[in-house]
Amino acid sequence: MSATSRQRNILRRFSLPWLLIGPCMALMLGPMIAPSTGTLMAQEVYTNLKQPEQIRIFNKVSDSVICQCGCHFILSSCPHVECPWGIPVRRFVENRIREGMGAEEIIYRLEHGFGKKYMDDPVVVELINQGRADLVQKIVDGHGPSIRGTTANWIPILLIAIFVIAGLLIAIRYFRKRDPFGDLSPPDAVDQSRTEDGSSAETKGSRNSAEASSEHSGDSEDVDLDRFKDIDR
Repeated sequence: MSATSRQRNILRRFSLPWLLIGPCMALMLGPMIAPSTGTLMAQEVYTNLKQPEQIRIFNKVSDSVICQCGCHFILSSCPHVECPWGIPVRRFVENRIREGMGAEEIIYRLEHGFGKKYMDDPVVVELINQGRADLVQKIVDGHGPSIRGTTANWIPILLIAIFVIAGLLIAIRYFRKRDPFGDLSPPDAVDQSRTEDGSSAETKGSRNSAEASSEHSGDSEDVDLDRFKDIDR
């Protein structure tokens, strides 16, 4: 084995583990990063509240319930800009916070219902005017335990795991088919090896030609001798 081949094998041996470490670390850290990402996004949810304590309660509620629009994401992470469920519910929650209701009580009421006490709330009145009787009924009776944030956290974690595993498989397949380092030989060494290969090929060709000529000449001499023998007889 030449020095160039040994160098290439050493680089490949030490680089392949590093290529695999990234996807593996992402797979292990993804479930731990997902909850913290949701918390950071919760801080960016728009609210009309101004007092820091009220904003803290709003963020806690938004980060503790599942949006019921069908995305199955935490309310603070809902990807829909004009969410038909999240927008009115956030405004309704803001009104309850202004009245002094705490985060735990709001979450409990979203699960078990607020009753008909808030039928005169501006948000509820607007929902009735828009024909959203289904959402009004959910506010009155509650959404059930499925609205709790702990019931759907596995969905973003599963998506992260799928993307990481797919990327890992693609990387392995790619590097098996292709040498990522190419030819590491210096240009002079490559030219010298090509020259030596060409010289050896020419030498071998000349040698074969000489052997063929000698065999041919030998056959000719044998034929000529036989003719002379026939003439003598």
